[in-house]
Amino acid sequence: MAEKQNSSPKISVLIPVYKVEKYVGRCLRSLFANTIIADCEVIIVNDCSPDDSMKVVADVLEEFPAFAKNVVLRSHDCNRGLAAARNTALLQAHGKYIICVDSDDWVEPDYLEKLYVEAENSGADIVGCDLVREYKHRKEIFPIPLKKTSDENLRYLLLGAIPGWLHVKFIRASLFQNYERYWIDGINMCEDLLVSAKLFYYAKKISYVSKVLYHYECSNTASLSLSLSENKIKEIKLAYNELYKFLVEKGKRDRFQDELIVCQFRLANWILLSSVDIDKSYFDIFSKQKFYKNKYFSKFQKIYLFLCYHKLYFFPYFFIKLRRIRDRRK
Repeated sequence: MAEKQNSSPKISVLIPVYKVEKYVGRCLRSLFANTIIADCEVIIVNDCSPDDSMKVVADVLEEFPAFAKNVVLRSHDCNRGLAAARNTALLQAHGKYIICVDSDDWVEPDYLEKLYVEAENSGADIVGCDLVREYKHRKEIFPIPLKKTSDENLRYLLLGAIPGWLHVKFIRASLFQNYERYWIDGINMCEDLLVSAKLFYYAKKISYVSKVLYHYECSNTASLSLSLSENKIKEIKLAYNELYKFLVEKGKRDRFQDELIVCQFRLANWILLSSVDIDKSYFDIFSKQKFYKNKYFSKFQKIYLFLCYHKLYFFPYFFIKLRRIRDRRK
C-alpha cells in the first residue's frame, strides 16, 4: 500500500504496534468505524514487532480501502520501545490535534468526534474523557474528570486522582510543536505521567467530556504495565526523576512538595507490588523524612509510613506480601 497522507487532517491518531496480533485488528476496526475518521490521519508505527501484527494491519486496511489515503505507515529497524515509536509517529503528524491510541485497546464510534467538537467549541488545549478498563471477566468504569486549571490538573496527576494515560487526553498539536514536549527515548514506563505533566503545565485551557469513549485492555499479558522487570523499574525511576527535574526548572517543586511525596510513594508501592522480588530498600526511601505527616495520606498510609520512618519494616513487608497474594488471585 502506498503511504499517503491527508493534506489537512483534523486529528492525527498515533498508534505504536508491537506484539499485538490478537488485538490490533479490533483497535483499527473501532477507529475506522469512527464518525469523523475521514477527516483524520492514522499513523501506525511498527516497532519491529516479531509476530503477525503488521499482517493483521494490512488485512484490516484491505477491508477499509476508502481510508487507505488516511493511513501513514512507518517502521523501526529494531525494537526501540513505546516512547520512540510515539516520537516517530508524532514527527509524521499533520493534524490540528493529537491523540494516542494503544494498539491493544479500542474506542467508541464517537470517540474522535466528541473530543474534537469539545476542543473546537471550548478552545481547549487538552480535552479529557472517561474510559472503561476491560478485564477478562469484568469491567471497571474509570471517570477521569480533568480540572479547569493547569495547577489543579498537575496536583491531581501527582496524587494519582488523574491518571497519566494519554489516550484519554485530546491534545492541541501546537502544545507539542511550540514546546517540544516529546517522549524521552528509553523511558517506556510512566512515560505518559511525565508527558502529561509537561502538557498540563503549558496548557492554557483544559476541558472534559463526561462520557466513556475508550476501552483499556487489561488482559493482555504482553502489556508493559502488567509486570515489572529490572529495566522497567529503572525506567520508572528515570521518569520520576525527569518529572521532579521539570517541576524544579519551572519553579513548581515547593508548590507541589506534598504531592511529589505522594507520587513517589505510589510509584514505590507499585514497584513493590509488581516486581519479581520485594526489595526492602524501597521502604528505606520513607525512613529519611517524616512523610507520615503529609496531609494527603490516609490513616493507614500514615501508620505504614510511620513504621518505615522508624525502620520497623515487618508490617509494611507483611502488607505488601498480602497485597501481592490477593492481586494474583484476581
